[in-house]
Amino acid sequence: FLNRIDEMIVFHALRRKELSIIVDIMLNEIRRRLEEQELKLEISPSAKDYLVEQGMDFKYGARPLKRAVQKLIGDEIAEKLLGNEFRPGDMIYVTKAGSGLDFARKEPLEELDEVHF
Repeated sequence: FLNRIDEMIVFHALRRKELSIIVDIMLNEIRRRLEEQELKLEISPSAKDYLVEQGMDFKYGARPLKRAVQKLIGDEIAEKLLGNEFRPGDMIYVTKAGSGLDFARKEPLEELDEVHF
């Protein structure tokens, strides 16, 4: 027989801890892309938990998680970049705020030539 089933493989639903690790991997990819534009990204633990909650679907695994990270982080940062809300050298801080996420900008610190006491 062609295309016969040789064996059955059982997949267990992803747990929160595993979803959190997957979020880290996805965020690291976004960080890598932002570094090309001289930007840094920091996500608060509560914002990361929110991403896991929004993308958690025991039936479909990590697919909804990828969409949640792209929509809630990637797309939002892209919109803010287009609106010139972030500049090269900025640190983007993402925190949980109300029923969503808040994106704040922190300018780079000026380099000090000398320190006087």
